[in-house]
Amino acid sequence: MQLKKRDLIVTALLFLFTFGIYPIIWFYTTVTALNSDLDSIGSSKKRISFIPAFLIGMVTFGLYFIYAVYVWCNSLKELADSKKVTITDPIVIFIVYLFVPLGLLLFQSNVNKIAEAN
Repeated sequence: MQLKKRDLIVTALLFLFTFGIYPIIWFYTTVTALNSDLDSIGSSKKRISFIPAFLIGMVTFGLYFIYAVYVWCNSLKELADSKKVTITDPIVIFIVYLFVPLGLLLFQSNVNKIAEAN
């Protein structure tokens, strides 16, 4: 599975009109594709799958999920570097995700850059 380019406006509208259900689907498909792409480049960095992160995050009141997002942001940077694509700094993506309700749009815009390079 490869990272998929998604329209940011449609993603934002789905986020709002599904009352938070779409971000769960979005995270699952995006993280699964990210981990698959990292496997294809032979990365040995730590990976976190979505379902365990989501379930452990529920038990830890979201703390583990926040850590998982941090790892995913760094993984996105590693994939971008391997494809010679310039993306936003992973720390900026992570901070925007934490404090802005639609922060996943910044993550998706960087995914779009990588998907275009494929």
